[in-house]
Amino acid sequence: AESLNGLSQLFAQVWTKGNTNKSEEQLLKELELRGASAGAFAGRNSVGISAKALAEDMPFILNIVADIIQKPLLAQEAIDEEKKKMFVDIDEQQDDIRETTFKKMMQVLFKTHPLRLDVKGAKESIARITRADILKYYNAYVKPNNMIITIAGDFNKDDVVALLKQRFNNLPKAAVALQEFKEDAPGEMQYAKLSMPKEQAVLALAFQAPSLKGKDRWAFEYISSILGSGLGGRLFVKVRDQLGKAYTVGARYNPMLDKGTFTLFVLTTNDKVDSVKEIFLHELNDLELNLVSEDEFSKARQYLKGSFNMGLDTPADIAYMVSFDELYGLGFDFHKQHDSNVNSVSREDIRQAVKKYLNSNQAAMVITQGEPGK
Repeated sequence: AESLNGLSQLFAQVWTKGNTNKSEEQLLKELELRGASAGAFAGRNSVGISAKALAEDMPFILNIVADIIQKPLLAQEAIDEEKKKMFVDIDEQQDDIRETTFKKMMQVLFKTHPLRLDVKGAKESIARITRADILKYYNAYVKPNNMIITIAGDFNKDDVVALLKQRFNNLPKAAVALQEFKEDAPGEMQYAKLSMPKEQAVLALAFQAPSLKGKDRWAFEYISSILGSGLGGRLFVKVRDQLGKAYTVGARYNPMLDKGTFTLFVLTTNDKVDSVKEIFLHELNDLELNLVSEDEFSKARQYLKGSFNMGLDTPADIAYMVSFDELYGLGFDFHKQHDSNVNSVSREDIRQAVKKYLNSNQAAMVITQGEPGK
């Protein structure tokens, strides 16, 4: 709810601050002695625990995680302390021209969908969150039938399964009410203009895009790569080569459960904003009217495969990927289909996806101008 915006983040920050078996200080000391770590995270679609330890310390770290999940203190003192930290984070965000622009961008692109809310929350809503709200959140969502436990590394499967059964089998199941939200794309371009006492300016051009399970998701992976993949992306080449002053430029596709977002962005100077805007619109129009070349298509395919597989380099990388894919209904082994999904896209699929989603009438444009000296 908007009135409790920031609840997931606050819960995550308090979740690991001690449990009925160990104080926070004891927990940190035991983890440090073994070179292990455990922490919580929260995002737009999920909340969870991540932990790392040596393979020989598997029983130890599993017991730590089990205690965090099942017996958290969620103490008032910790809640008050974490609220203060969140207020500091929000203040820092408000001083960051990129963060401020992207936050406004989501508010402009979405009018009713929860995606319009900042995952960090707002000071007003965080201040009104009570311990009762946090306990209600914990009791509503931390249930075994709403939980994925993933372990990656060097271990004996039978031993680990026995430990998991020992610690988690008796958790009571309960119905978990997860809402789905819908909002159509804008019917005409939505526009906002901000100013900040900065030397730079930021332009963000955003669109609603396919969700994690959307059939056009893989075409959008190509679009993001073609426009914004590092030094070889169209935007980098056009903006930096033609205009010179662009500190950061790129494209970002973020598929989520209900919706996705696709954003073109640049950090530049005030005098270059209009020219960059024309480049953005021109490149989108070109992708709609013309097929990408075979060479550009092939390079994008190689980049997508290579960058994805390099991102699964450690047990932690694999654990995160498998957990989220299973939790979001894609299947724990969905990552194994990545290359075939990439291969399934044609150049015409890319053109049609641009036509369907990236019309300028469906966009949200936010420009934050720098006003040095103010």
